[in-house]
Amino acid sequence: MSRDRRLIDKGADAPFQALVDQVRYHVKLGKLHADRLKLHNWTLERTTALSADLDALDTEEARKIAERAAAKATTRDEGAALSDAKALVSSMRNVAPQVVRNNPAAGVTLDDLEAGTKLGRSTGKMSKYLGKIGPHVVKLDDAFAPFFQGQKLSEQLAAKKAGLDDASSTQAVDHSTLPDDTASVLELKGKVLEAVEDMNAVGRNAFANDTELRAAFNKDILTKARKTRPKKEDKTA
Repeated sequence: MSRDRRLIDKGADAPFQALVDQVRYHVKLGKLHADRLKLHNWTLERTTALSADLDALDTEEARKIAERAAAKATTRDEGAALSDAKALVSSMRNVAPQVVRNNPAAGVTLDDLEAGTKLGRSTGKMSKYLGKIGPHVVKLDDAFAPFFQGQKLSEQLAAKKAGLDDASSTQAVDHSTLPDDTASVLELKGKVLEAVEDMNAVGRNAFANDTELRAAFNKDILTKARKTRPKKEDKTA
């Protein structure tokens, strides 16, 4: 069956339960303000359709499929980001002894560039480590530069840290290997999320002169869930 890749990508990153709760909130919102929304081209039929999609999504089977897909995407993204970071750290450590030895005025020691603990395959530990050594590496940027094609090592390390921190929330979907049941759930997630965004846009126009009601058309449930979503770590760390 042909699937809408755009909607699959859109739905992939939305936390499942938060999305369900957000859609349920919007179904109630759409019914409560049906008359006013209709004047701005959001009909009750669209709210009814959104409610039907919510019923299809809010099942134990869909939840398990969505959570399994999210776990696989997170593991893949974090694994790649972690490998990139470890490779750069390894390159730094190879030349650090001579860089530190030849630049005593910088006031940086090899201990300053050590983790102090086994990093293993933990994204959390690696991110914390990169943050710890960053200020020390800045002092040695000029000295490290010849070993890194003239680039500032501190900026490269900062980029790797950002990649690690963002990995769990940036999930690239491999459509070629996506099972149809997973694609179906992700597509439906994207569909209801888009409907929520469309209703918000209409609602903000419909209540442009009513600050309180205008503010009701939001994605606060999803936004809060994304901000509080814990970073996943490799359990073998």
